[in-house]
Amino acid sequence: MFAAWQVTGVLGAAAADALATLLRLPVAYDVMLRLAGAFTASLGLVGVLWAVQHALHRRTLRSLVTARRVVSWRRVASGAVVWAALLLVVEALTALADPAAYTWTIRPGPLVASLLAVIPLLALESVGEELYFRGYLMQVVGRWTRRPWLLVAASALMFTLPHLANPEVTSGGWSAAVPYALAGAFLAAVALKDGRLELAIGIHVANNLVAAVVVGASGSVLAGTAPLVTTAASPPALTLAVLAMQAAVFWVLVFRLPRRAESGADPSADRLAT
Repeated sequence: MFAAWQVTGVLGAAAADALATLLRLPVAYDVMLRLAGAFTASLGLVGVLWAVQHALHRRTLRSLVTARRVVSWRRVASGAVVWAALLLVVEALTALADPAAYTWTIRPGPLVASLLAVIPLLALESVGEELYFRGYLMQVVGRWTRRPWLLVAASALMFTLPHLANPEVTSGGWSAAVPYALAGAFLAAVALKDGRLELAIGIHVANNLVAAVVVGASGSVLAGTAPLVTTAASPPALTLAVLAMQAAVFWVLVFRLPRRAESGADPSADRLAT
């Protein structure tokens, strides 16, 4: 599965590079085309996941998401909306503190091209990574251990390794890889707490789409698609602290506040749920 994922991405990127060289597109469109080529990796990942699930395990892709009969897209949307809101609040506060670090690069043509070509593949890539890391691989590890902290740690490690080749990591060193480990651990904890993948899928999709169509970080793999690009550079410790704070707020909003509301409405219901 990993090989199919990576090989598809390499072939897609090579084909896009060749086409971009042949067409000699303007820079903005050239970036869109090359990103779309790289994100064809999602087709290989989801395709081989489907094949393995059906042909080898006699299971469906849905079984990687939930044990229920249908996937709750409302749950996916809830995770996406809450996480996107937290990201935008942090960006707004950062922009107020250092407005000179933000630059508008919006161009209608490339933005439309991005929405049509890059964004669907990027969303599929996010879903595929959740199916692979928090769905398939975490279920594999779960056959040997049921200890939540080991599952979370294993998921964080497996999620970090493929992302070491990202531009922001290769230029920023190991400190730039730590947020990926924390993100992988958080997504694994959310999946274990919820007993299904919908929330984790929503978080992952929202995180990547905000970086692609709202605010991109200079040097990031998605920097060429966002209409607003920031060069604001935070110390690694501060970046981790902000990410941990966002995760904590998300956890409270999604897992704690609804339970308290139900408890306040009907104490007996809370005891039954417990």
